Formats: sequence, C-alpha cells, structure tokens
Amino acid sequence: MKKTAVLIILTLLVSFAFCESGQLHLVFANGSVTDNAYEFDVQAYMTDGSDVIGEGMIYVEYPEAVFNSVAVYNNKVFVELTGILAGSVDGTGLDRYSLVNVTDNTLNCFAVTFASTFNDMMPQYKSGYLPVSNDPANPSDLMHITMLTEADGSGEILFPASIPGLDHIFYDYEIENFDGGLDIAEALETVDMNTGDPVIDDPVVDDPVIDDPVDDPVFAGSVELASFTSSLKKGTAELKWSTAGESELSDFVVLRSSNGTDYSEIARVTAAGTTSKRQRYAAKDLNVIEGLKYSYRLVAVDVYGSEEIVSTIGLTSRKSKAMADNGIIDNDDMTLEASYPNPFNPSFTVPFTVHTPQTLDIRLYDMSGKVVAEVASGYHAAGSYKINVNCNDLGSGVYLLRTQLNGIDATQKMLLVK
Repeated sequence: MKKTAVLIILTLLVSFAFCESGQLHLVFANGSVTDNAYEFDVQAYMTDGSDVIGEGMIYVEYPEAVFNSVAVYNNKVFVELTGILAGSVDGTGLDRYSLVNVTDNTLNCFAVTFASTFNDMMPQYKSGYLPVSNDPANPSDLMHITMLTEADGSGEILFPASIPGLDHIFYDYEIENFDGGLDIAEALETVDMNTGDPVIDDPVVDDPVIDDPVDDPVFAGSVELASFTSSLKKGTAELKWSTAGESELSDFVVLRSSNGTDYSEIARVTAAGTTSKRQRYAAKDLNVIEGLKYSYRLVAVDVYGSEEIVSTIGLTSRKSKAMADNGIIDNDDMTLEASYPNPFNPSFTVPFTVHTPQTLDIRLYDMSGKVVAEVASGYHAAGSYKINVNCNDLGSGVYLLRTQLNGIDATQKMLLVK
C-alpha cells in the first residue's frame, strides 16, 4: 500500500514538474511585401496564465512557387529576435535569448530554434525576463522574419499542424510545458507577390524600335562537387573543396558575405578544365573578424566566362574553446548546433561541423545515466555532419545528449513524445 502511494505521489510530481498553467497562442502578423522579399512578425500571447518563455521552435511552411524549396540552405531566410526575446538581462550584459539555429525541416518548411541564456539552473535571473502578454489584442513580439522571393505568386505562410509533439515544443523559463498546449490558429499570413502586367492608358501611335533582348549567357561547363568545407585557424578562414569531375571550366571564385545577401570576391582559383579525376582546391580568407557570422559561396566559371553557383556554406568566428549555453559548442575546433526536431518522434538529427580533425564523443543518456545510444565517437575528419538518431525502441521522456570534446562537456535536453 505504501509503495503504491509513493508511486502515485511521484507520478503527480512528475506531471506537475513538466506542466505550467496557461495556453500559448502564436500569431503571424504584419506581413508586408518589399522588393523581392516578404517580411512578417512572429508574436505570442497567453490565456489562463502568464509566464516567460524558456525555449521553443517556430516552424514556417511556405509556398514553394514563391520562395522555391530549402529556403534556408539557399540563404533566403533572415531572422531577428525582437520584443520579449530581445535585450539583455539587467546586471549581466548577456542577451536574454539566443538564436540557436535556423534550419530547413522539409523542402517547404523551416524551423527557428531559440533558447534562454539562463535556464532552470539559474532561477535568480528569471526576474530579468519579460512575461508573455495575456492580451490577445496586444500580443508580444518574438521575432521578425524576412524571406527572399524567387518568383511572383501567392499562397500562405503558416505554422504546420503536422509537427510531432506540437504541444510540447515551447517551455517556460524552468523547462516546463504550458499545460494548455500551443494554439497555432492565428499563425497564418497570406502572401501575394503577383505584380500583374503593366496597364498602358494611351495607345502608342508609332511603335518604338525595341532591340531584341539579349539572353543571359548559358553556363556551358559542368562540375560534380564532392565536398566544400570551411574551418577557422588563428583568425584565418580556410576553405577547401574537391570535385569528382569537371568539364569546360576556367576558374573557381569564392565569394564572402557577412549578412547573407551582399557577396564580394575574396579568391579566384584556376580550375583543372575538363577531367574525370578527383581535384582538390583551397583558398583562404585573411580578413575574418572575431564574433561575426560569414557565408561563403563557391562559383564555377566556364571557359566562355559564364558563372554558376555550386555551393554555399557558413562559418562563425569564435574564440578558441568558447562554449555557448544550452549544450551548444562553437569554437575553432567544432560547431555543434542544437539537435532537431525537439521534441522528436521517433528520431532526431545531430548537426555538427568539425573545423579541424578531432576526436569526439557524442552519446544519448536516459535520466538514470544509462547510455541508450552511441551517436558518434572517435576520430572525425574536417567537414559537416548530420547524424540521424533513431529512438523507436525508447519510451517517451527526457533524454540527455552529451558531447565531449577536448575537455568540453556540453549537454542538450531532448524530449521524446510518442
């Protein structure tokens, strides 16, 4: 009898520990069209409660006809934290929240993950966070999203209802679920990028002489890219790429951008021309400023001077051995991003980039400390990795993803919802 009573009490405690009063409502609002771009705000308000957000994920599904697919990979998405997610905690000089990552979820959907700088282990800082508005007429701003368009068209930008564990992807400051779950009924905006044909009011008496438009030169070469990596060594970005085959190529050009939009040339490397043998190339960026995020674009130039974008990668300059909160590593040795989706069912992806060859260890533990999955271990060559972890044989609950690298120990909380 006593054992039964204890189990009941423990069950209730677990339920309360992961349950915070109130329902969180997401709003997509203030959509506007600018030149070749669509912008909108992500907002939130709570009913039946009031609290601060600890972490969460914003999913955005969009019409491919307007924005094309994999918009994040193609550098078409820009996110800025605003409102209650912006600013710093008084007396610390540290931002309340950080943008963990922005990543493609499917071909026509991406996810924005953000997290509080301080967490449930530092409750003394909770007063420095701003609570979510409980007034539906005046929701709190969370972030501003800009998406570059590919073509005219129309459709809807929305938060897809098909995301697994929808009610569990937002937590309060102390890593507790909002018991009312998530309402996404207002997370929808209509996009209309149709410009229409120009209207000519007055007839033209004499047809003007119009030269036939000159078609853009067609890229006649071809390249089979095998790899494209970036690494940071003592303030210098080293870019390396290899090809499995080339045809009618003259040069490779490396472009750099610090805002994801404006690119400038930093290196030009002579190509092998036409070959079916593997070729390796390298270039350096000597003007890297610590703390900035860079995007590098690899462009192939054929023998006729026409160009084609081959690939784009990112790089963040950080001090060696630096480590961010929330289990994220970002230093000269390795960049470990937040695993996604989180919550997940039944699998999640661990994305990381090894900047210099490293020996690392990534394992998944249950709450008792038992290893339930060995994700990655041993020597890893420089490059980008995305490892899928299938937890189909595990039960619902909280798991810990632990990464060890050169004395750094980073842990991410992962929630399995079945």
